Amino acid sequence: NKNTQDNNNNNNNENDVEEWRKEFFYEHPVHLHTTVIPASTALVRKDFKYMRWPDYGVEQLFDLEKDPLELTDLIKEEEHQTRIAEMRARHDHLQKLAF
Repeated sequence: NKNTQDNNNNNNNENDVEEWRKEFFYEHPVHLHTTVIPASTALVRKDFKYMRWPDYGVEQLFDLEKDPLELTDLIKEEEHQTRIAEMRARHDHLQKLAF
């Protein structure tokens, strides 16, 4: 039956679903209420997160696979400098697009 075939072809198998988002950029403005939450921006990927705290001039890098709680900042680690440079440039590019 053609209708049955069409319906079967339209059913998505969980294993057939492709990931469409590889990264995202976010920004959080300063929030003043009873406490201050400082402004931050970030480029987040499945494996790494690059963060920037513009009011403090601070950058951070976290390995989300090995350190999902973001306890170890890798920004000064020599082996991550190429990744940091690439993520910093991508972050800046996406931030410009957001304005």
